[in-house]
Amino acid sequence: MITAPDAEHTRLRRLAGPAFLNSGIAEVEPVLQHYVDLLCTQLTNTSTEGSQNMVEWFLWALNDVIGQLALDQEFQCLEKRRMHPWPSFLLGALKQMAALNQFRRFGISLRLLAPLMTKAMIAERENWFNQATTAVNQRLKREQDESQKLEAGNLAGDQKKQRDIVGLMLREMKGGERLTEAEVTANSILIVGGGAETTSTCLSATLYHLCKTPRVMQKLREELRQTFGRSEDITIKACANMPYLKATIDESLRIFPVASYITPRVTPTGGHTIAGEIVPGGTYVSMGQWYMGRSERFFDDPQAFRPERWLDSSKEEVSGMSPDEILRSFSLGPRNCIGKL
Repeated sequence: MITAPDAEHTRLRRLAGPAFLNSGIAEVEPVLQHYVDLLCTQLTNTSTEGSQNMVEWFLWALNDVIGQLALDQEFQCLEKRRMHPWPSFLLGALKQMAALNQFRRFGISLRLLAPLMTKAMIAERENWFNQATTAVNQRLKREQDESQKLEAGNLAGDQKKQRDIVGLMLREMKGGERLTEAEVTANSILIVGGGAETTSTCLSATLYHLCKTPRVMQKLREELRQTFGRSEDITIKACANMPYLKATIDESLRIFPVASYITPRVTPTGGHTIAGEIVPGGTYVSMGQWYMGRSERFFDDPQAFRPERWLDSSKEEVSGMSPDEILRSFSLGPRNCIGKL
């Protein structure tokens, strides 16, 4: 989906989009709740061992969630307190791509860099892709079998296995159009690569800044205690009505963005004027999230963790703009992040 031409991207986005709407997320919420409960249970049990590395715990939890939703796989990261080989490979691949992208800035294409890959690296990549493809194909086969049983009357609707993102992406749109199996496979692998690490990084950064800023921690705690009487009441729908929680997450994404830059765009033929500057046509342009979020040109006291700046349409004195006029952590336009709720 990321690299598809505009027309093809529009089609893929339209067909896959419903899986990421609030209604789609609500269908897979039981999976999220299960792993959140497991995370809390494991932390309770291991807290007697001393301090815990929450970066690891969040990463384990999110990989369990994404593995179940996108590949129908039990990674068991939380249960076994370790990373599964699949997400471990993807994390390494993401780091390699970050390094390779720097070469592209100097006109060195990936094709020229390909000979630097060792046979072991190529074999590992192919092995991972083959295993992931097999997992998605097995999930697709399950969907076909369940559909056939439903049509034959041998399976009730409530007997189907729990919903996941693959099942949601396979639904037909009006007119009978749907994603092909190859497209479901490619986008499931994309979700595994882009869903777990980014979300766990945001959670880690948010917890870090909450611990470093007791005032904010206390204010958020009060909102949580006033909203929920018990943990069972905490749902995605209920959390949507918590302005200080949302502001806290937005502030975390400002001061510690999970993506250091927004996916580049290309200026049209003939050039384009951006912020009063004429940029020649065919130029790659992007936005540095880290710089923008921490710039004294745009934010008052940018090093301070202050969620209040995101509330009540307040504006930054130094720039005269509100935070969402300055930053868009999930990008804008037709190619913004499909996973943004």
